[in-house]
Amino acid sequence: MSRISARWIALLLSPTLALVGGVAGRVAAQTQTPVVPAHEAPSLEPAAMDTLKRMSDLLKNAKSFTFTYRSAHEQVAQTGQMVDFIHLSRVTLVRPNRLRIEVAGDIRNSVLTYDGKIVTFLDPTQKFYSQLDAPGSIDETLTLLMDKFQTSFPVAGVMFADPYEKMKDGLKTAVDLGVTKVDGVDCRHLLFGEDEADWQVWVEAGKQPLPRRLSIVYKNTPGAPRVLAAFSDWKINPAVPAARFAFVKPSGATKVEIKAGAPGN
Repeated sequence: MSRISARWIALLLSPTLALVGGVAGRVAAQTQTPVVPAHEAPSLEPAAMDTLKRMSDLLKNAKSFTFTYRSAHEQVAQTGQMVDFIHLSRVTLVRPNRLRIEVAGDIRNSVLTYDGKIVTFLDPTQKFYSQLDAPGSIDETLTLLMDKFQTSFPVAGVMFADPYEKMKDGLKTAVDLGVTKVDGVDCRHLLFGEDEADWQVWVEAGKQPLPRRLSIVYKNTPGAPRVLAAFSDWKINPAVPAARFAFVKPSGATKVEIKAGAPGN
């Protein structure tokens, strides 16, 4: 059986989280430009944490959901310049153990399916696929993939069974920057700080606090690359047939083995 680099899997996971607001076009207009004084080190503001918790509870209590996001993630080129890679991803999730992620974009077109027992990675363009035995939950499976292939998957935060517990871990600062519009929708603009990264999330104001945009800066990584993601087409508790998560081998597709090692290998 043929072998492929773990980088293929890393490219499926990593691009799945990035710029959409900028990619889609305009930057959301902000009603008032917030200023956080440099000499003040804000702690965990209750308003910011409460909004994050409301967003989390909505997703935590959903038995299923689907969404689309456009993403852009930066990588350092050989010239030392930052290069953006753009992707469009569609996610279908049914708790506790069904997941499908379809990715199309600059680096690769890929499909991940998880049926509660097996994770399948498919490249529909080159017609090869790989499969791994998987744990019995989405949380365990996402953690396994990120650990095994030594890659980050920023969007995973909204897919965990309890997003709030995952997102609050390691937080040093949390600030509510006020209301801004994302694609015409009023959102609370939240700013968070950790040792390894600074991140922002725009959460829809009102009765359905869905995430509308995400920005992460990996400040300790060379070049401090940023990942941006804009979410759209949210559907909460849709009926999703089990066949959506079943892998059907395309005609002529070849099964390959994922070579062990770091994503860069």
